[in-house]
Amino acid sequence: MTQEKPIVSFLGNLRQPAKSLTGFEKHHRIPAGSDSKAARFIRERGKKDIEHDLDAMFKQLRDRLGYKRRDFFIAGPIDGTGSIQVPDFEYRVQIIHDTMQPEFFFWERTVVSISSLAIVTQPSFQSIFDRFLSSMIVEFPEPLDIPAIIDHVEDLADNNCSIDYDRDATWCEIGTSDTNAKMEIRAQQVMINGATSMGVADLLHSYLHLQERFLETIDLPGEGLRVSPA
Repeated sequence: MTQEKPIVSFLGNLRQPAKSLTGFEKHHRIPAGSDSKAARFIRERGKKDIEHDLDAMFKQLRDRLGYKRRDFFIAGPIDGTGSIQVPDFEYRVQIIHDTMQPEFFFWERTVVSISSLAIVTQPSFQSIFDRFLSSMIVEFPEPLDIPAIIDHVEDLADNNCSIDYDRDATWCEIGTSDTNAKMEIRAQQVMINGATSMGVADLLHSYLHLQERFLETIDLPGEGLRVSPA
């Protein structure tokens, strides 16, 4: 029986004022009193921006990674979202209204359905996505033993390592002095959050470093990540 592998994706959020959207005009006012109406208003104002983002990403994927016309499946703009699927991964973009501060919104960009992590190590891939993506997410087929991970880190008694967790050990966050990234561990998910200067390859290498140091000694479901040669 083939063991299910962890699923990897990359995520980035950029917060901007709503008035920066192409479809937002001087006389426009964001609807008050209803998050759903405000969110719909923001999505409608951002339709041209999503379209422009998809056009720009299409050109970069074609020019820098060499995909051909038949390699693309493009959807959107649809209700504030859009996507581009190519043989090696899928790019998704979404405009999300900031409910805490209604005059702002988030650009959320993700890269999912990655066929091989080798593509992340390619300079052409990095040149496209480094400025958009700031987190790496690894989803495991079964729950992680978070208490065991916490005990392992604490037993190391390493002054170069820090760990934080809740009293029920439902999550923990590990940091080390030799990487700018932090590993946040929850149930069946591990997230690497990096400094603003880190790119996608840095996030991947930080994860692999922290996996080897802290997770591989704990029976990882589906085993750990491996990067095969491109």
